[in-house]
Amino acid sequence: MQGDDYISSIIVDDLNDIYDENIVSYCLDSLQNEYFFRRLVSAEYLGGHHKTEAIPTLKKLLSDSDDYVKVQAIEAMGRIGDIEVVPLTKPY
Repeated sequence: MQGDDYISSIIVDDLNDIYDENIVSYCLDSLQNEYFFRRLVSAEYLGGHHKTEAIPTLKKLLSDSDDYVKVQAIEAMGRIGDIEVVPLTKPY
């Protein structure tokens, strides 16, 4: 399993270096996918490319069942520059 995580992280890093409207469209759709890893990677990609159109769906991910997806959604909104993410980053 750990090897799979490492390979996945390499793929995600390489993917983030590529900008393509087809990938953007795929990622926008994948934010609502049943598989947490697709939601996670898609949020990372869209945040890295500052895609403001992803913000409404990223906000929905704040109540996702997977904590990693929630954190990635917050990070993505922060990269995009959504001011509403500021209170989410403050400690309780």
